[in-house]
Amino acid sequence: MKSNYKKLIANLTNKGIIFAEGMTEYDFKIIEDKLNVIFPNQLKEFLSCGVPISKGFYNWKDLSNQNIEQIKEMIEWPFLDILKEIENENYWCEKWGEKPNDLEKAIKIYKSEYERAPKIIPLYSHRYIVGVDDDKNMKSLSIAGSDIICYSDNLESYLQI
Repeated sequence: MKSNYKKLIANLTNKGIIFAEGMTEYDFKIIEDKLNVIFPNQLKEFLSCGVPISKGFYNWKDLSNQNIEQIKEMIEWPFLDILKEIENENYWCEKWGEKPNDLEKAIKIYKSEYERAPKIIPLYSHRYIVGVDDDKNMKSLSIAGSDIICYSDNLESYLQI
């Protein structure tokens, strides 16, 4: 699989994407601890070959407080956006059951559902990868509030797009 990512990085470099040196296991440990996430194996394989640092990408090797806070904000951004939509009574997911009339109860249900959901990890701008180690279910998502679109079936196909 790593050879596929090396080829993809070469293609992306030819398209003007700038890459920094790949990440080590030590790098992953530090960033995962700081962000309280676990990188899926596909993402680790890709980032170990090179870290895209062009505008819109997240520099996982930059451990400055400012960069870590920016990534944390992007991890929380979809949660907060949907929370605002719930508070403004513009959104409710049928799978959560009937929406309570009490806003506090609705928020409690939403927070509970969010905590049970797999973590999402930002890839590029408002595109995320679902943080699970399952090659068949590692979707990349385009997220803008409750407008969530499956962008690709896996990291490799996302990078090809």
